[in-house]
Amino acid sequence: MTKDAEKKARRPVARAMRLLNELLETGGTLSVAEAADIMGVQVGRARPVVETVLEEFVPATRGSSSKLSIRLAGVRRADPSPEVTIAACFGAALADLFDGTSLQTGMRRALSYVTGASANPAKFGDLDRKFIFVRRGGEQALPSKGGLLERIAKAVVDQRPLRVTYARFEGTPLRKETIEPWSIAIHDHQVYVIAKRRGDDSVRTYRFSRFRDVRRAGDRFEYPDLNEFNPRSLFRDSFGVFLGREGEGPVDVVVRLSAQWKHYATCHRWHESQSLNQLDDGVEVSFHVRVCDELKMWIQGFGPDAEVVEPEWLRTELGERALALATRYRPAIESEGTADAG
Repeated sequence: MTKDAEKKARRPVARAMRLLNELLETGGTLSVAEAADIMGVQVGRARPVVETVLEEFVPATRGSSSKLSIRLAGVRRADPSPEVTIAACFGAALADLFDGTSLQTGMRRALSYVTGASANPAKFGDLDRKFIFVRRGGEQALPSKGGLLERIAKAVVDQRPLRVTYARFEGTPLRKETIEPWSIAIHDHQVYVIAKRRGDDSVRTYRFSRFRDVRRAGDRFEYPDLNEFNPRSLFRDSFGVFLGREGEGPVDVVVRLSAQWKHYATCHRWHESQSLNQLDDGVEVSFHVRVCDELKMWIQGFGPDAEVVEPEWLRTELGERALALATRYRPAIESEGTADAG
């Protein structure tokens, strides 16, 4: 047999192995296009190739015109371990964040699939009460914009650019721009999209609820490599999802909390750069972060029990805000004092 003949004879086996490997990895149903891509054949040949070269290994039902319902004969995937099943429970707990959308349904179905494949499905009852996510308000734009979120999520998976209409922080005017959606992030019970904006190639955080319209725009883009885009590095110096403006780097921030918050601070980690300095009358919490409104609001949330030690300019700014707040409340305080005196 010539080398060309040998190579030709091995092709069906190679195709079978590729398809078997995919089925062992994922299980379930393959579309005709997916099967064709895996085996390296034209879409029109996918179904007869499956039925011909895998006849002895895989019974394939014809199903619909677009799906190949394939089950491996005599092969059973390993049961998910207890750790994998519990991890799926934690993930599915987020479903309530997407209340009223198909994403919520999908997350619960995914959990049901995992628990159903476990060695003892019966013990995974009442999971909606055993693993919970306590949401604070939830995503304001859901469920009314559930379809829009699905469109963005598909664009992230398919690596498709989007033409978006987006509201500025003030609400108006609306702006239109083309973005490459790289990630969907959840922070403080809200949904954000991390994307590169075409035109200036800047990486930005978009608040999902401020999207007014989203449409596909052009061919598939190449997903950036890890050196270009690493979400962990991107948000390393952020106190939340704020990325800061160009030229604004992280600084050392020290905040002194009063004694009543001392134990509380030792049980909380607000940022990975955090360090604590125990004092007789309180605790100093230090960060290396970009100063943003999220950080300022966190400090102000402690009221008079928090004092900025450094940097000096932030201490001055928040001091001025405190004076403005006192001025705003002074009439009410004076009115209360007058009433008490009377």
